[in-house]
Parts: sequence; structure tokens; C-alpha cells
Amino acid sequence: MAAELLQKTLKSFPSVTDGVTRLAYVKRLRSYKPSLYFAKPQGLGPECVARWGYSCTGVDEISCSECGAKVCVRVDDTLGKEEGGKVVDALKRKLREEHEEFCTYRWNPAPETYLTYPPTNATWGEIEGRCQALDSVFGEGVKVDCGDEVEGSVGAWKGYNEGVVGAACCNWRVDSEEEGRLYCDCCGATAPEKEETTFERANKLRRMLNGVG
Repeated sequence: MAAELLQKTLKSFPSVTDGVTRLAYVKRLRSYKPSLYFAKPQGLGPECVARWGYSCTGVDEISCSECGAKVCVRVDDTLGKEEGGKVVDALKRKLREEHEEFCTYRWNPAPETYLTYPPTNATWGEIEGRCQALDSVFGEGVKVDCGDEVEGSVGAWKGYNEGVVGAACCNWRVDSEEEGRLYCDCCGATAPEKEETTFERANKLRRMLNGVG
């Protein structure tokens, strides 16, 4: 009865990952690296387990960011289909059951809509808008690390070069408050200034030698 009451109470509040706290979900996702968490069965991938409040803290190890619950997500690849399936099902149940009784994520994981990213016209329109802004300020000078998953998988699009398109697809935007900077409004990351030309570097050195900022 107490558990049911707690569940109803928590569900009466906005999800812990709605609105601004969606950033927490994205932050958890960024903790999953191929060297630590790789080739998991369906339903146990980073985007799924992060819904339940887990960040990757070691090889095949995940930990709840709120209550500290730990789960080892490892399936012996020598198991047969039936036995392996039972292990996977047990691990899926653990995603909820390992949480402390009063942990928010036990009863209120991030919504499943976070697992989708449909290529709607609005989405492509937003990407094109970011491309336009990035190209107008940086052009060929866009220099951000989009990760191995993106590098080489995007090319020129609608007249914008590969660097601009890759940065736009990874949600990088032009920082209107600080010239020459990029930022991500999803996770808050920032990127360095555009690559300077030889002429710009020479001018900066001249100003420094002359005592000008």
C-alpha cells in the first residue's frame, strides 16, 4: 500500500527529466563510452538504461545518480538464445528493482519519448537554421569534436561544408554572448574559437607586443 501511494504521489509531479532536467538525462548518456559499455541486447542500450537514472561508472557497470544503486549489465555470449533471454529479462527488471524504495527513478523514469528522434520537417529546418548561423560566422573554421560516430558519416548538405553540417547535427550553435564560441543548449558544452588564419595570429602577436589587448 505504501509503495502504491508513493508511486501515485511521484507521478503527480513532473518527471525528473522533463524540461530543464532533460539535461540530466543527456549528461547520463554522455557517460556511456564504447570502451566501457558496448554491444548490449535490445532494451539494455545506453538510451534505455539512462531512462532509469543510471550513468556508466565502469566496464559493464552502471550506477543510479540519485540513490547509488549499482547493476552489472553483462550477458555471457556463450549462452543459448533461451538462457540468454532469461538473463536479459532479469537485468531489465533490475533496472527498476535495484533502486532504493524512495528513489525517484524507481517509480518515475524518463519518458520513452526521449528514445526517439524523428527526422521531421521541423527537425531538418532547425538543423538548416543552425547550419546557416554556423556558416555565416565560422565557415571553413568550424572545429569541434563530434565523435567517431559522426566523423565521416556526414557530408556537405545544401551548400554547407562537412564541418558545418556535422556541428549542426550535433546541436552546436553560435554563442550570441561570446564572439567566436559555440555552445550546445542540450548539455551546456562549449567549443573553442574558430581556427585563426596566419594573418589573424600575426595581428594578435603584434597587439600583444605593443601592449594592446
